[in-house]
Amino acid sequence: MWTIVSALKSELSPLFSYFPVLEKLSIGGGAYYRSEFIQMVRAGVGRDNVRQVLDVFLNRNHPDLVLNIGLAGSLKPENEPGQIFYIREVLHETAKIAFNLPKLVSGLDLPAARLLTVDKAVTESGRRDRLHKKRHVELVDMEAYFLAQKCAEKGIPFCSIKIISDMANQETQKVFMGNYQEKSQMLCAVLRPFLPKGTDKKYK
Repeated sequence: MWTIVSALKSELSPLFSYFPVLEKLSIGGGAYYRSEFIQMVRAGVGRDNVRQVLDVFLNRNHPDLVLNIGLAGSLKPENEPGQIFYIREVLHETAKIAFNLPKLVSGLDLPAARLLTVDKAVTESGRRDRLHKKRHVELVDMEAYFLAQKCAEKGIPFCSIKIISDMANQETQKVFMGNYQEKSQMLCAVLRPFLPKGTDKKYK
């Protein structure tokens, strides 16, 4: 069974209408949602939350695939909110090891990008531009690297698909709060037909 992991519930909740939740459990600071065809996990934001939740979940489960979905900031000024990318490589701003990620969602044709996971949100254009220039990455988030790291430790295939929510600048918080639900719905709408037993039929 596939497991879809996000940082926020809002990044998963658009899927609930298509994959009705049969069981919900708390996992540390996160949550687990079981449907008939997929599992969904809210891991929370940042290193500590992700490691705690994934430790508990993966000690009890061994999914066929972990797919990380969610919102990301853009470090590349040419990008625009709403663009969706496969992540081909994920790095951390201080770690020496990077993880190359495969395309594991068959049939979904998306451009590829490199993603940098940071410990502190990028909300200033000067820092954004320095990270882009130094690390040659297009996107930024706060959890994908730790998810990739934990899956690598457990020998579980991992991939990540992100939608740009903001431009990682002084307007980030305002823009994010204004569009995170819309962008989450956009991403889930693109993904849904390619998920196990994906359907255009909503359940009520």
